[in-house]
Amino acid sequence: MNELEQRINGNLNSEDEQLRLQAFLEAREQNIDLRAELLRRGLGDASWRVRKEAILYFFSCKDPSQQLGEIISLLHDQENAGLRNAALEILIKLGSLATPELLEELKSSDQDVRKFVLDILGDIGDEKAVGAMIGCFADEDPNVRTAAVENLGKVGSSEAIPALLDAMQVPDFSWRFTILEALSRIGERVPVVKLLAFQEDALLRKPLFDCLGHIGSEEVVPVLIAGLGDAGKKARAAAACALTRIAGHNGEEVRHALVKLRDTQQVVQIAELLEGGERETQKAAVQLLGWIGDARIADRLLPLLGDDALCDNAGAALLACGPGAICDLVREHLGENEEQDLYLIELAGRAQCKELTEMLIPELGAPQSLRRQVTAAALGRLGEVESIDPLCAALNDEAEGVRDAAAEALCILGGVCPGEVTANISQLAAGPDGAVRAECIRILGQIGGPETARYILGALKDESAAVRQAAVRGLEARGDENLRALQLALTDEDSGVRALAAEALGASGDPMCVAPLALALNDEDIWVRSAAVRALGNFPSERAMAFVKSALHDPVELVVIAGLETLAKRHPQAARHELLQALVHSDEEVVKTALRGLSGLSDRSWLFSHCDSLLDHDHWDVRLAFVTSFQPQEAALCRERLEERLLVEEDDMVREKITELLSTVSEDRKQV
Repeated sequence: MNELEQRINGNLNSEDEQLRLQAFLEAREQNIDLRAELLRRGLGDASWRVRKEAILYFFSCKDPSQQLGEIISLLHDQENAGLRNAALEILIKLGSLATPELLEELKSSDQDVRKFVLDILGDIGDEKAVGAMIGCFADEDPNVRTAAVENLGKVGSSEAIPALLDAMQVPDFSWRFTILEALSRIGERVPVVKLLAFQEDALLRKPLFDCLGHIGSEEVVPVLIAGLGDAGKKARAAAACALTRIAGHNGEEVRHALVKLRDTQQVVQIAELLEGGERETQKAAVQLLGWIGDARIADRLLPLLGDDALCDNAGAALLACGPGAICDLVREHLGENEEQDLYLIELAGRAQCKELTEMLIPELGAPQSLRRQVTAAALGRLGEVESIDPLCAALNDEAEGVRDAAAEALCILGGVCPGEVTANISQLAAGPDGAVRAECIRILGQIGGPETARYILGALKDESAAVRQAAVRGLEARGDENLRALQLALTDEDSGVRALAAEALGASGDPMCVAPLALALNDEDIWVRSAAVRALGNFPSERAMAFVKSALHDPVELVVIAGLETLAKRHPQAARHELLQALVHSDEEVVKTALRGLSGLSDRSWLFSHCDSLLDHDHWDVRLAFVTSFQPQEAALCRERLEERLLVEEDDMVREKITELLSTVSEDRKQV
């Protein structure tokens, strides 16, 4: 024994935990062969840290399975729980390698060992052990029998289901309870007739309902519906949770059955599950009540609106109770709680409680901006004429969110009563505030109709660029009746207006727009030129395509990219030549754009003709984009070149992608 081994052995016998820990660490790193007694002592050490390090040392041995018998023997130690636990951990990590010898150990005369072995087999999950585990149903020790059932549930094999169902005939509550839990864990459909025989057993109803929720289908829905009226709250909770699980794959059957409960006592019993209890139960109860839609329980749902985890489902359930229930809640409870009020106002709008319009309008003057914002959105949904004036006033609100909500509400109202909204908005559109004028023009643009056209056309001359931009958007929605005005907007002093005008002209599809858009390719602003390029792509003519191709010579890369993307999208096959030329562009973003366009073509020969230059490109992201373009069969043809690049590649992401690509080539070879 050399000096190092002597020191390690000495430290393993030390009373100092840190020295023992360091000894195992060093033995593992230096590949020292420790005596069996020292390893055993480490596996049973009083320190869990030393035990963990001893386990790591064990797995560093050349063939840990050769010591399998010795490890299994540790299960018989009655004095050292830490030693047994270390043995359990090792055997579980060894997995199916340990299964044959563990099955032999099920014959042990020590019931504790038999139970340990079953627990290990359950964690390993080897289905080869299922038969032997079923055999343990006849074990003389009740703990072993129970462990066999529990761990069959862990293994999750359908092979165990018939035996588990037969075992339900043993008249023992805890035994049957364990079987039902095991069937739930296996989670496969089973013939439920044998289980339904126990539905009258008051003690078993909760675990039975739990089990049916995991393994049942539409045939158990009536049983679970009846369970919602069970005298025991825990059984009702189990039935509720089970129904929501079954609804995940048999939703129509569950919903159809639940609607029939409306106005029955069972609805009240379901509502009782909302109070206290587990979160899963509350969620299930809310979901069921939403499907039932019984207005009597609206008050019970109201407090849940303040619960982040339940508020969405509670809101949906309240809506299912109908507009009448929502109106009553708002009248009775608005003003009690600030957070709750926000939900009530929103629900009033979503439920179309039009009779509450007069009550909600004053809320636009509330001190809290969020309350004003929610109110504006609700009034838009309600769509009543008397909301128009106060919503117009809200366009001047100090809070942007309120202004936006008011504008959206007026757009909605414009579809219901366009004349009234237009009359009010047109007055504001002449006001002093540019932001308000822009909002007004946007609203008028969405309303449409001939009566709004003159206001939008007039806004093209507004001093505010934001107003002129809104006017262009409004004209875009009107088709070709105002193309002349849009063409004039291409000469606006504001680049944002010009870019929007280009987009609008492109969307028109009118061939007469090609010429003015071609002129916009010379605009001083790169965003206008880019918008013009993309707009020209909407025209199928060769003339328009020629103008798009001319943009590929633009000195700014952003415009070139717009041209390449437009060609690849609108004329992919015809764009092949231009895309190939762009592969030698000096800007890496242009090259990557070309690669994306080429990757969508059916002709893939470009990959091989440009393989050398692109694999050796100066920019790593181009190399990455190129390698990503390969399909496995194409990579096989370039395997040698890819391997050569891998030897010199310095970027980690590119190396990883090449390695991944080469591995797919190797896998394909193996399959062949």
